[in-house]
Amino acid sequence: DFRDSIRNYLEITGQASGGAKFSSNTEASGRFHTDWLSMIFPRLKLARDLMTSDGLIFVSCDDSEVGNLRHVMHEVFGEENLIAQLIWKKSYGGGAKTKHVVILHEYVLCFAKDKTSIGRLELPPDPKVRKYYKLKDSKFEVRGPYRLQPLATNSNDARENLRYPIPHNGIEVWPEKQWQWEQTRALAALANDELSIAEQDGRWTVNYKQYLRDEDGVERGAKPFSLLEGPYTQTGTSELNSLLGHPKLFPFPKPTDLVRHFLQYANPGNDFIFLDFFAGSGSSGDALLRLNAEDGGRRRFIEVQLPEPTGRSDYKSIAAITRARLRKVGEELRRGELPGASDLGFRAFKLDHSNIKAWSPNRESIEKSLFDHLDHVNAERSDDDVLYELILKLGLDLCVPIERKSIAGKVVQSIGGGVLIACLEKQITIADAEPVALGIVAWSQQLLTAGEVTCVFRDSAFVDDVAKTNLAAILEQHGIAKVRSL
Repeated sequence: DFRDSIRNYLEITGQASGGAKFSSNTEASGRFHTDWLSMIFPRLKLARDLMTSDGLIFVSCDDSEVGNLRHVMHEVFGEENLIAQLIWKKSYGGGAKTKHVVILHEYVLCFAKDKTSIGRLELPPDPKVRKYYKLKDSKFEVRGPYRLQPLATNSNDARENLRYPIPHNGIEVWPEKQWQWEQTRALAALANDELSIAEQDGRWTVNYKQYLRDEDGVERGAKPFSLLEGPYTQTGTSELNSLLGHPKLFPFPKPTDLVRHFLQYANPGNDFIFLDFFAGSGSSGDALLRLNAEDGGRRRFIEVQLPEPTGRSDYKSIAAITRARLRKVGEELRRGELPGASDLGFRAFKLDHSNIKAWSPNRESIEKSLFDHLDHVNAERSDDDVLYELILKLGLDLCVPIERKSIAGKVVQSIGGGVLIACLEKQITIADAEPVALGIVAWSQQLLTAGEVTCVFRDSAFVDDVAKTNLAAILEQHGIAKVRSL
């Protein structure tokens, strides 16, 4: 029943007791794997719907569910969209109490929404590798220095189309086994002076020139590997303790360098939205803010976390820990002189039902029900609550700029550079109508809003129809035709 409160739902389904949430998916449960799959499946389906065509998803998992996770991700994303099953060595010790094998790793499954839309996956260039690019080529200055890499390969995967001769000064050079490239590509590189052919001790070698940068001058990145040696969970714990000053505040927080590693799969792209379904202590938001501050990126994050009780007096829910961590990261980065440390804020929202009263009349007293609904907005809600519902319903970004201004003694808000103008005052008289309308017109013209402007007022604010009609008519005369009332 979606009208039911989440607290009552958790109590009924055995996920909470006395308001404190606990996991209903205990290992003693006879439906352990089923419960876990029932939890993860709808989230993965939703994730796929939200992803762009070139989006990636990373899901970390231990041995207990990795087999099931891979099957369910095949079902949701398609087996053909698997990028890799990565192995993350997350711990460097322990196991003294382990009876059998000491488990030091987890898995991270990476899938694409559409693998054909994914280009090369590269991490940022490794400064240590630059020293190998020592050779110069005046023909391709924009691509910088280069190094030689063997064109031949020792692969045992014999393919006839990779065995062919490369002509050189009247002779044919054959590979010992096969070349890496097909003949068309190799001959094009030969014609473009991108191959180096030499003889040493009676043997011919063919190398290709690997340039530091591509044709557009973008430096070659490092390839991700399927095996990650750290960062370790012990690091994640010490990072959180250092920030908030509380030992054992959150169990096994992800180290920020792990999330940072995956964020950089989009190199050199640094303008995307990162969504974390299980924000926990806020490691992913922490990593993203620090990365933006370092490279001036415009990555954005959405952190989702249920307000699960912690039993503490200082941080009463996990969501409170998440918010506190993000604030601390912002304070820390503002003290440093970094290129991207200007945008470190965030907005926190709580999921709730609509601010607009649902029509649910008392059939024994229809007259009272009608009077109760003269004001459609729930009296317990603030103007900000109503404003953000309007932003959602108009399809605007929840992080658009919001400006406030007093016009004729009324608070008026401009959202998204004037795309939405809202006056949610609780009373507008006939005398107020003209100055408020003309003030809104003047502000809208000053904002130079691109596109159509929507103005919204409380319907119950107008003392009568004349005040409402006058205000709407003045706005329409000045080109603001979309006037709405709640």
